[in-house]
Amino acid sequence: MTNAHQSDFAEALMGHSSVKLTYYRQNSKERLRTYLQVEPSLTISDYSTVENTMESLHKEIEHLKSDLAKVQQWKEMAKRYEKVG
Repeated sequence: MTNAHQSDFAEALMGHSSVKLTYYRQNSKERLRTYLQVEPSLTISDYSTVENTMESLHKEIEHLKSDLAKVQQWKEMAKRYEKVG
């Protein structure tokens, strides 16, 4: 949203009160116009779902790293075996 149009509007939507409050100084029609301009850029997420997904992805990445390390070890052992054999 900030990249799309107005950082003040984004801050206001998030409930931050320490902003310049440009959005709040607008009349109802201006607010509606601003909202309609930025609406395509809005993303609303359930943070608990996002956090759980991220945790799950991190675990999967660690598992894949471990698997990759094992494959690399086997590959090195195979190279050594070929040289000896």
